[in-house]
Amino acid sequence: IEVSDFADSSFISPNVHLTAKLEKAAYTTYGVNMLMSGQFIAKLAPSIRQRTRQIDRAKFKGTEAPITLHTYDFFPLDEQKWSTIRPGIQTSDLTALFALETTADVFDYITSFQRALHLYLDGDWSASFQILEKLDQVLPDDTPLQALVSFMAVAGHICPPDWRGYREL
Repeated sequence: IEVSDFADSSFISPNVHLTAKLEKAAYTTYGVNMLMSGQFIAKLAPSIRQRTRQIDRAKFKGTEAPITLHTYDFFPLDEQKWSTIRPGIQTSDLTALFALETTADVFDYITSFQRALHLYLDGDWSASFQILEKLDQVLPDDTPLQALVSFMAVAGHICPPDWRGYREL
């Protein structure tokens, strides 16, 4: 019995294909356990959404438009919970953020990362790289940061003239 006897593969939603592409990019490009689209993030509860971090914008082959890419940075939002769980999971593969001492350090880091990301997306790669370089000193194991730095390094940290605010994956 053939698979085609049971279902026409043309009925598979484009979301299934996008999910497979996100899963592959999570590991091969960004080094994260979870990579989600902005459209998915918008449907999450605010308490979950605030723990996500946009890490890039990309257009996948076979898709019509670029999408924002986000990862889930698992961390407690209050200082008491942070100081309680942090010592036991500093080497967690959930997020490199556990290496930071306080929640204030986490928020400062994420704010700076977002500033660098927006500069990168807007085409100011030199300014973005300067911020990312400083953040790399703080948290060298942040794989989304490393992914951006590596991508920009291919062009010498100079935005190409045909940059459209996203990368092709």
